[in-house]
Amino acid sequence: NISPAVIAGQLKTVLGREKIKFEEDLILPLAKMANGSMRDGLSLLDRLISTGAEPLTVQLLEQFLGRPNSEKIWNLIEQIGNSDAGGTLAALEDLICSGVGEVQVVDSLIDYMRDLMVVKSAGSKSELVILTEQQRQRADEIVKKFDIAALIYNIATLEKLQWAIKNSDTSRALLEASLLRFALSEHFLNVDGLLTQLKSAPAALANGPSTGTVKKKVTPAPDNRVEAIPHAADDKPQAGTLKSQNIFGQTDIQSIKDNWQNLLKIISAELGPGTGGLLRTAAPSRFEDGVLTLEFGPAAQTQKKMCESNGRAEQIRNLLGEQLSMPIGLKFEIAAGQEIQESHSAGHQVISSKRRNELICDPAVKTVLLGLDATIVNVEED
Repeated sequence: NISPAVIAGQLKTVLGREKIKFEEDLILPLAKMANGSMRDGLSLLDRLISTGAEPLTVQLLEQFLGRPNSEKIWNLIEQIGNSDAGGTLAALEDLICSGVGEVQVVDSLIDYMRDLMVVKSAGSKSELVILTEQQRQRADEIVKKFDIAALIYNIATLEKLQWAIKNSDTSRALLEASLLRFALSEHFLNVDGLLTQLKSAPAALANGPSTGTVKKKVTPAPDNRVEAIPHAADDKPQAGTLKSQNIFGQTDIQSIKDNWQNLLKIISAELGPGTGGLLRTAAPSRFEDGVLTLEFGPAAQTQKKMCESNGRAEQIRNLLGEQLSMPIGLKFEIAAGQEIQESHSAGHQVISSKRRNELICDPAVKTVLLGLDATIVNVEED
């Protein structure tokens, strides 16, 4: 491929030789449209000259060569950087109404975000980015709204989106959904982002989400997905707050069931959110001869095993005994009379127990679960 700078120089030479007037800002965009081919660059220039317009302007690229308006593309990227969902959709609408197709929008976004990635990495004066002076100033303004990881993710996602849009009957919806995901990226945290937040502000994340129960998806490793459900912030009491209360009028299975949510809060406060989260998949079923039976759902075998391992059962038994003001035995069971069913999304493979345990025991996953005060409910592998 021939670099845009070399193509631009040749185009200026041709225009000068033919004594055709042109705007300086026309040359670089036209050279980039040639995609490394001098022949294509000269062919595009010939098409512009054949219009008879003079001087040749950037607007001719939009009118006769179908190039999207540069400022409209910058505006769309700026709205994404502002995390403005409504503004992003409006900017896309403005582009499409000007006659630009969805595929052209994606191609332009890849091109412009690549320039932003280079500017973010090497500065706007780098020779690796081919921009006019006005475009460099615009890039310097907008790039402050992005970090390098977001730009890399956006470019990779847009590249995959190209094929889908070309072969979809709902290309507009696909493009809108992707752009909204970019704009609202703070709602889609990955493991690296969560780990960074945990390291920089462990206390803040340890308190969990500020509003009700929210379901998030985190990705511990490529091609693996773990679903984690953070618990509501008010589920995490101050240590000792509930422990000092006498919540039982009498000790029987009904009173235990009635106060189970309070007991879970105490367990989370005293034994940690991990243990409390495991027990959220269980419920008290019987209290006979001083033995409390906790029944797990048919899909919660892993949680049951984790409660039985590493001395956790003894800790739970002792704490529950303190709350009931009497020594008790503790028994874990899977709900009887039901077949264990694994839920798998279409296109995902059933993973072995060994692989499942490897993913669950991954240090990154454990750190995220602790930081979000969450429990794994399902593991799927692409």
